[in-house]
Amino acid sequence: MVNRTTLRQSVLVSAGTVFNSLLGLLFYILVAKNLGVEKFGHFSYLLGLGLLAAELGDLGINSAIVKFGSGDKFSAIFSFAIVQRAIIFVPIIIIFLYLGLFPSAAVAIGLLLAYLTTQGLLARQKFSLQVFANISGNLLRLLLIIATPLSAITVFFLGTIGTFIIGMLTLFKEFKGFDLNKKFAKEILRFSLPAAGSFSLSSIASKIDVPILYSLAGPVAVGLYSSAQKLASVIPQIASALDGVFAPKFSQKSPTALRQYLILAGLISLGILIFIPFSGTLITFVFGNKYLGSETVFQILLLSFIPFFLSGPFLGKILYGLGKTKHLLLVSTVNLIISITGLIILIGIFQANGAALTFVITNTVALVFYVLISFIFRHQAN
Repeated sequence: MVNRTTLRQSVLVSAGTVFNSLLGLLFYILVAKNLGVEKFGHFSYLLGLGLLAAELGDLGINSAIVKFGSGDKFSAIFSFAIVQRAIIFVPIIIIFLYLGLFPSAAVAIGLLLAYLTTQGLLARQKFSLQVFANISGNLLRLLLIIATPLSAITVFFLGTIGTFIIGMLTLFKEFKGFDLNKKFAKEILRFSLPAAGSFSLSSIASKIDVPILYSLAGPVAVGLYSSAQKLASVIPQIASALDGVFAPKFSQKSPTALRQYLILAGLISLGILIFIPFSGTLITFVFGNKYLGSETVFQILLLSFIPFFLSGPFLGKILYGLGKTKHLLLVSTVNLIISITGLIILIGIFQANGAALTFVITNTVALVFYVLISFIFRHQAN
């Protein structure tokens, strides 16, 4: 069974995250309806490049903040993260300026700042404040997109900055002074760099779909695919919320964390499975008849989130409980190869549906690997 404290925290963060995701979805609905399918596809392309750059530029520090920040080392890990962010901003700006894609650079920088504070709040187990910071950022986006003539990319960037500022106001109360320790920095890098490799490859595998689809099928296909993706994005946000609740518990070697997380993930996966047959008309109801061709994409994406959800407990155990980041790097490498190959082949055959089918394959493969790794190390420990 799941104890009351864990259940209360999970419900709080999940409910807040769902509400936050719905606010984010409303932003994308307004943008999609205002821009039309083709221009929304181009917007999604620029946004996707920024999201990819943010995750690659993180270098595994987000996970390190949670792992090391829940105890008395918060000031040290947060100091390290601030310096890392300041350094990584420079190549992001230079690369995207060279490519003529500065809006994507703004997205990446804004997200890296927002992650800095939201991960810090998770590390300190200030779950309600983390949810509040994210909701505030999305409310700011909605206000700006409705009341100003600013571009959608600019509004997205300003929303992340709002999240960063609100989160930082709280974290400075936890921050006991700037503290950079070389010995501890090496400890962070030993943990974060393999994790960075793993997450970077996973990020490429999960976010390269839009650039490849844009190249092979054009902006209209991306517009249809992105509308389904945005509507389905509520689901991985719930998974992220659960991970935020359980990551500190895994780091503190809680003996019941895996079982409790698995029960919750299983229940949500069952709910997704039950909902799939009834989901077909939802996307056109939300986005309008222009996006009629994205119904099947949406259903396939929902199916792909079942193995994704079930992977969460095992991934949390491996990353935060066992600290086996090198093993995650191997899984991510295999999945990246499968993802790129699947996207090229399946998009060529099924267009946007092919991109969604690739996620079913890669998420299932990842689940199998995570279960095997967890079993192997549990067996060795015994």
